[in-house]
Order: sequence, then structure tokens, then C-alpha cells
Amino acid sequence: MEEGVNRMLKKIFKKSEPTHEEFRLVYDMFYSRVYRDVYFITKDSHLAQDALQETFVKAYKHMHRLEDRERMGAWLSTIATRTAIDVLRKRKGAREVLTEDITIQ
Repeated sequence: MEEGVNRMLKKIFKKSEPTHEEFRLVYDMFYSRVYRDVYFITKDSHLAQDALQETFVKAYKHMHRLEDRERMGAWLSTIATRTAIDVLRKRKGAREVLTEDITIQ
């Protein structure tokens, strides 16, 4: 990683919550990787965007828990994978409820 980015990440992890600008840096650095992870699971661009958004919200809330900043990409990928699976489960549950209510005569 670039030295300036390393310094910024060190600064982020010293606080309980990063500033919006600091988190934007993290978002910009890892957007493509996280999108690729969630799209691979969902196979749908709209669901991937939902999972992507939820992933970064979760990461923002829990960033202070990450101990090893060098593993941020892996940490985000783990959150993204689990979030994408949750999004698919919610979608499947919603479709099952809809189909149970329909009776064909």
C-alpha cells in the first residue's frame, strides 16, 4: 500500500469512529473488490448494490474492532460475503411468502 494511505489507515484505527472523509478513502479503495465479491454471490446487479451498501454500513459501525489494518480487504470481503448471503436469504423468504398466498384455480 502507498505510504500516505498507510498513515491514513493508522489514523482511522486510533479512533472509535472514522470521519466521513477517512471512511470515504476506505470506500474508494475497496469498492471494486467488495462489489465483485457480492456480485459473484448474488448474480444480480441490484442485489449486489444492496449488499454492497449494507457491507459498508456494517464496516463503518464496526471499524474500531478491526485489529490488523493490513487485513482490511479480507475483513471487508468476509462482511460482504455474509451480507450477500443474507440478502439472498431475505429475498428467497419474501418470494416464498408471496407464492404461498397465491392460489391457482
